[in-house]
Amino acid sequence: MTSSSCLACLLAGLLSAPVLRAQDSASNTLPIPPLPTAAPRTKVPEPAEETATAKPAVSAKAAHVTSISPDEIEGYDAYPAPLQTLITEALALTKLNLRYQFGSSDPKSGGMDCSGTIYHLLHKLGVSDVPRQSSEVCDWTMRQSMLYRTEHVGNLKDPAFSALKPGDLLFWTGTYESNAPRSTPVTHVMIYLGKRKGNGKPVIFGASDGRSFDGERQNGVSVFDFPLPKAGSPAEFYGYAPLPSAAWEKIRGGKGR
Repeated sequence: MTSSSCLACLLAGLLSAPVLRAQDSASNTLPIPPLPTAAPRTKVPEPAEETATAKPAVSAKAAHVTSISPDEIEGYDAYPAPLQTLITEALALTKLNLRYQFGSSDPKSGGMDCSGTIYHLLHKLGVSDVPRQSSEVCDWTMRQSMLYRTEHVGNLKDPAFSALKPGDLLFWTGTYESNAPRSTPVTHVMIYLGKRKGNGKPVIFGASDGRSFDGERQNGVSVFDFPLPKAGSPAEFYGYAPLPSAAWEKIRGGKGR
């Protein structure tokens, strides 16, 4: 047999070999692995007060809050109309039995956190540019108003508090450990309401799981006593700031203080 005849036989054998196809029997095919499925999308949470902590999204505790009427605040009748509006709306929130709820600024969820409470209140009154996080609220006041720092101050009778007025925003630092850096180290915010009739004790408004009113621990959107952190506490009162004049102008058409 010539070499050309051998080559022809080889080509004929190759062309007659079976070709594996998708419809061939399973014994003649390799299994095709399934395509990987995409992971489900997760909803990005709204900016929250404790964004850097591992706290649960909902407080496990039921609400335990206290409310007072505006008439229980010294001099309320002489407050400017915008300030009366602010306090009336704030105290209305304390009557909704809202618990402290991490990450929430919506009463419909059953609770709110500290900065979420201030954010909700001011937005409801038309102050749409107030930020969501407590440190950003502090920065906002420093840009548009001013901040009175109270570094190493031990009591409210200190001259550092001589400018404090009802309606001012109150800021704390060190109330929890934040893993994310903040330009301003503020971790908690509330509003100063004034002094109570009868005993003259200062009272504040906001949301907390642990602050007290008349010696009774509260959990939720409530009124609270206003003690400064004790010496040696990791928390410190950072300072206070009046609302910007533009914010007062937006509150029910008021013109500020």
